[in-house]
Amino acid sequence: MKLNRPAITYVELLITITLFSIVSAASVSLIGNNLRSIRKIQSQAFLYTEAAALMDMVAQATEGKTLDFEAYYDRRVHAVQSEGMLPVAMENIRWQNGANSSAYGEYGRLFFDGITELGFNSDPASPDDYDSANAVCLGHDTLSCDSFAFHVQNELIMINAAGDERSVMRLRGRDIEGEHDLVSMTLTATDSNDDAIPDLWKCRADFLDECGENETPNLSEFVRVTPENLSVKDFYVFISPLEDPNRAFLEENSRIQPQVNIVMTVTLSENYGSGVLGEVPQITLQRGISTDIYELVPSYDPEA
Repeated sequence: MKLNRPAITYVELLITITLFSIVSAASVSLIGNNLRSIRKIQSQAFLYTEAAALMDMVAQATEGKTLDFEAYYDRRVHAVQSEGMLPVAMENIRWQNGANSSAYGEYGRLFFDGITELGFNSDPASPDDYDSANAVCLGHDTLSCDSFAFHVQNELIMINAAGDERSVMRLRGRDIEGEHDLVSMTLTATDSNDDAIPDLWKCRADFLDECGENETPNLSEFVRVTPENLSVKDFYVFISPLEDPNRAFLEENSRIQPQVNIVMTVTLSENYGSGVLGEVPQITLQRGISTDIYELVPSYDPEA
């Protein structure tokens, strides 16, 4: 018995191919979105892990150190007030505390009148001359030097108890607009005038290759600590107090152990984040650090 089976028509074939194409396109799109979603989740996990490691590295750099009031004063006050330098000039230079060692100790000098230590008699930062011993503020007619704005710095500058090792961390721009690296430099000091106070700063031995022949760095010679696949959008350092408590100890609001709060916003670099679905993730981390040095860091001796 012979059966007559109708053949598939061109219309049915076209409909079948069209439906198959639609289903295939939807499947490919769904798979692609799923892969990008997975990449985003992986990127978020990677970002958190790497950013936390970066913050740990910053915190480790503060171990055994305290705020370097001499360096902050030199860069924020002395260079502007006594030498007429613009604050923007400090972006790239003056990490060694002045063009020469003569600028070192100017902050400590504020607490002496040449005969009597003012810290034991009339606190130089209290009522009549409140702003004179502030390490970061020149004094303003409309804004008190104790304003919150002056507690916020863009550089973390720390020093050890012996006063002969200084570490600096701050941001440096990349070639890609909007991207930044966190960079660091460590300097060591020697005593240039035999007064038992280290005052001549140069790059530490393991940084000499970056520092060049003069051994004193500019920002371009700082060492990058940020992985290439990360970019640090913001790096703020909240320091307190604004005066060295071991010198301005008669001023009540300075009787606290120096402490640092670091706030850092980290995102993926353009190259690494380009395949992520939606907005590139970013994370803001905060870490509070109390310094563990309780004695006066040597920087100025009135009898020397």
